[in-house]
Amino acid sequence: MPVSLQLLSQFTLLQPLPREALEPLSARMNLRQFARRGMVMSKDSPVQELGFLVDGRLQGVDFTVDGRSVGMYFVDPGDYFGELSLVDGQPPSEFVVAAVKSTVAFLDAGAARELILGHPALAQAVMVRLAHRVRTVMAQRTLLGLPNPFQRLCVLILQLPQRMVDGVAEIEQPPTHPPRAGHHD
Repeated sequence: MPVSLQLLSQFTLLQPLPREALEPLSARMNLRQFARRGMVMSKDSPVQELGFLVDGRLQGVDFTVDGRSVGMYFVDPGDYFGELSLVDGQPPSEFVVAAVKSTVAFLDAGAARELILGHPALAQAVMVRLAHRVRTVMAQRTLLGLPNPFQRLCVLILQLPQRMVDGVAEIEQPPTHPPRAGHHD
């Protein structure tokens, strides 16, 4: 099913594009719905796609050797995921699951690469995103190197996005108990 131009213009990555560049994408993208905890992108899948979250919320996760899931990042409406595989042609480095019922628009890897390489603003946005992910992983490694769980919790709370409400800092999306205890679900 083609994705409407109005919907495409809501995706942060695609906002710099003129209407003429969005029109061919409409027919090349497809929408899929996922139930809560549904597998959106598998680490083991040879299929490479760039995903755009229409509604819901997704989480990038991986699993420890003993089978516990580790939350790595969230994807909110208007955001994209799957860009690492587009860059290096390798399978995804994590699983992406639906945290809640979600709708995702997918663009196949070939079309996505062509789009990104043909528009420097998009290439810059993807590079900035990947650099941010590297920095986040480095910060998490530093956090995990702290010897004391209480210290890790304090640093984790300081790293969470905050907003000011009536002069008081408020954590935008407080983690649930399992992620606070060491990033495990």
